[in-house]
Amino acid sequence: MNRPESLPPDLVERLRRREPAAFEACYLRFKDAVYRMAARLLGDAQEAEDALHDVFLILWEDLPRFRGDSDLGTWIHRVTVNH
Repeated sequence: MNRPESLPPDLVERLRRREPAAFEACYLRFKDAVYRMAARLLGDAQEAEDALHDVFLILWEDLPRFRGDSDLGTWIHRVTVNH
């Protein structure tokens, strides 16, 4: 996945606190990369769109467990591939 620039550490902390504006910033930063990866893996635009939404729902639910051992973009990539 051609990953965009990672998020600043303070934004990652705001994500962990589930701040909607931080989640929106994350979504805007990574949505295109997630969609492209899903489209390549699935080979279907509609399924890729569905996967995009699923991945961000998973992220919202699992963000409190993100340890920060890797870059957030790397973690999002892995969630996308696993989904």
